[in-house]
Amino acid sequence: MTESLEELQRIRRALLDAAAADYHQALAAAPADVPPSRAYRRWRRRLLRNPQGLLRKQARPPWARALRGVACAVLALSLTFGAVMMVSPEARAAVSRWFFREEDTYTAYQFHGDISQDPMPRWVPTNLPEGYTLLHREDFGTWVEMVYADEHTGQTLQFCYQRLSTGGGWSLTNRNTTRTEVSVCGHPGHLYTAQEGSSHTLVWFDQESGYSFLLSAQLPVEELLAVGEGVTQKE
Repeated sequence: MTESLEELQRIRRALLDAAAADYHQALAAAPADVPPSRAYRRWRRRLLRNPQGLLRKQARPPWARALRGVACAVLALSLTFGAVMMVSPEARAAVSRWFFREEDTYTAYQFHGDISQDPMPRWVPTNLPEGYTLLHREDFGTWVEMVYADEHTGQTLQFCYQRLSTGGGWSLTNRNTTRTEVSVCGHPGHLYTAQEGSSHTLVWFDQESGYSFLLSAQLPVEELLAVGEGVTQKE
């Protein structure tokens, strides 16, 4: 039994020696290593720096990589635009100081601009329909609200204005209303036409003076626009 085991071990060593000789012979006959390309060396450096990030990037579908490239281009343009804005007052003046977004039940307006410490000027509507008189006026520092009432019908008209400054804005319900773009005294605005029996709302934006205005009343649309056209600054 011992002689058989020794014989098997001798055969095993002989086979291992033969395999090693074949390996060294094949290794000596193999061609020299091809030097890696610059692209491969660059890829290997990126892999060693952040293996998980590179694998995630390579796993993205082609359309996702294309969109990422577009986003990078947009970011570069935005940074360039921002640099122009910092050095060019004319460019800053050309940018809108008001933005809006529509949600399911309301439309939110947001204002952007320097916050002034100057006293609020006095704006008044001069084309009020007959019978409307001032009921009350509230100055909240950054915006003013004025309510007029018709002495005959009791219906009210709300007139508000505020600075186009950071932190300001309007929030208007858009339920059962139709929004259309309008111009008031040459300034851009939006008209919210409501169903019969509800108040229509008109907002517009005077970037030159730095103010936004709001009118809301149960007047016909033509009369509401006429009231907006008659808003002037009182000395």
